Amino acid sequence: MIRATLALLLLAAPAAAGSFLLNPPVDCTLGETCFIQNFVDRDPGPGAADFTCGPMTYDGHKGTDFALPSLAAMRQGVDVLAAAPAR
Repeated sequence: MIRATLALLLLAAPAAAGSFLLNPPVDCTLGETCFIQNFVDRDPGPGAADFTCGPMTYDGHKGTDFALPSLAAMRQGVDVLAAAPAR
């Protein structure tokens, strides 16, 4: 659902020069078979806040962490994908 909504929004908006689309870096369905555990810390000070000013980050975190819902899902594995084509 999230992926489809994002795709429709990107198709409806004009593309900026040099813009590109990043795909999820894991082969899973976001919100169903995987989820985002942490976002980038957007608070420049000693505190932490994600892009919504929420708590899904920690001080100084510079990435987006994807997670699987259980140890059993982790043991089954999930393919790691390139987020964008090579240039």
